[in-house]
Amino acid sequence: WNVSEGFSNTLKWFSIGGIRWDTSNSYESQPGVAMGLINVTNNWTTTKREDIFITTKIGPTALLGYNDTLDQVQAFLELFNTTYADLILFHWPSANNTATFKSSDPYCDASPKNKQYSPSLCRQSTWRAMELVYQRGQARAIGVSNFEKQHLMDIFNLNSLIP
Repeated sequence: WNVSEGFSNTLKWFSIGGIRWDTSNSYESQPGVAMGLINVTNNWTTTKREDIFITTKIGPTALLGYNDTLDQVQAFLELFNTTYADLILFHWPSANNTATFKSSDPYCDASPKNKQYSPSLCRQSTWRAMELVYQRGQARAIGVSNFEKQHLMDIFNLNSLIP
């Protein structure tokens, strides 16, 4: 879907009773979904925000890492004019290489000259930011998708919140 389809399909889904949305900054439709929800709920006045369930995701086309994750969450909150996401998923265990080269997190910057790059530590840094988002109340739940056992072990080894 593109932005226009995201908008029109959000209106259609809502009109037939849909209350759950799955979106991501890597989906071209996300701005349209946001505009559709804000439009159809009259900026959350005719339908309360707590009556809608929105899932969003961190990465993979956007940057991974601590600050980049916090930036992605803030951008989502502003786009959807809300103070929280119902569920935020760590979309993929690693970002695509073009995005990764630009990360402000040394563990996630895969530039050839960066000796600190570590996919495992990048996952842990990203997860730590997601934990902070959860603790701040900006996400009601956090989790992962498309992870395999070795990727999950990076999170489990933190001995903190479990996806």
